[in-house]
Amino acid sequence: MAKIKNETSKRTPTKTARAVAAKSQRAASPSSTKGAKKTPTRRTTSPRTGSNGTRTLHLISDFTGNLANHLVSTVVGQFADVSPKKVVHRFCDSDEKRARALRTVRDPSRDVVLHAVLDPAAKGQIEAHAASAGIPCFDLTGPLTDFLTAALQSTPKNDPDRVHPTDEGYFHRIDAMEFTLQHDDSRRLESIHEADVVLLGISRVSKSPTSSFLGSLGYKAANVSIAPSLGLPKELARCKGRVVALTMQPSKLFEIRQRRFRLNGFATALAERDESLDYLQLRDVSQEVMAAEQLYRKAKIPIVDVTGMTIEEAATHVLEELKLLDRR
Repeated sequence: MAKIKNETSKRTPTKTARAVAAKSQRAASPSSTKGAKKTPTRRTTSPRTGSNGTRTLHLISDFTGNLANHLVSTVVGQFADVSPKKVVHRFCDSDEKRARALRTVRDPSRDVVLHAVLDPAAKGQIEAHAASAGIPCFDLTGPLTDFLTAALQSTPKNDPDRVHPTDEGYFHRIDAMEFTLQHDDSRRLESIHEADVVLLGISRVSKSPTSSFLGSLGYKAANVSIAPSLGLPKELARCKGRVVALTMQPSKLFEIRQRRFRLNGFATALAERDESLDYLQLRDVSQEVMAAEQLYRKAKIPIVDVTGMTIEEAATHVLEELKLLDRR
């Protein structure tokens, strides 16, 4: 829909209008307002900042801080009118390390403390500093720990090493990640049947990043690139029940391919040679997507449309299709 221009705002003021404006200005001049109280100018603060600037969220953790960071990012993302800075203080597993982190937390108008430490004494150290400095402070793990203590009728160990134990499950996950790296982009098709998950798709539908994420979860993932005109690799016949095809809306796939070519400098090279690729034409991309999806349906391979999805979302849908979710 075409934008409607406000022509009225562009008109030059008439003589009468100028006269009225001048009269109003004289009426409001200091000579006509003697004795009147001067109204102070109000200073407004942007909703993105505190009284002295952008808020800083200090995340204090006795381990990697990844869980606290993810939780806070998820919640903060729901506040569209603020963009606080985040500082993650990791491995604060001693009084000295926590004290060092807390020395950077000084300004009540800027700083906010969110801590994810397990030891009650450590919580007390952080909260005492925040209280003395008048800084907002919140315990990310305490309320949940208290709730589960009552619900499970058990006492927690408060041992950070239990968060990421180097047990059999850990080494299984490392093996899965190595397998995934070795079977990226149609590599080692001869051993693809050993995979827990095989992702299939045309170029740039997020096969590799989704595979990598699955590998980090402990699933042996392989991904296979296809060209519809060449059909499906024969090695997939040994992977029945473990294959999922990824697809994407043509317009979005076209946009991703264009951006990738620009970032790699290929677009400039093609322009200098006055050449183009079917790979980068929207009509050809649409035909490629339709041909690939027809191929998947003929082979009875489940399809996941990853348009607009994060790799976490795509991986979850893949695992749901294969009924593997929550098995690790």
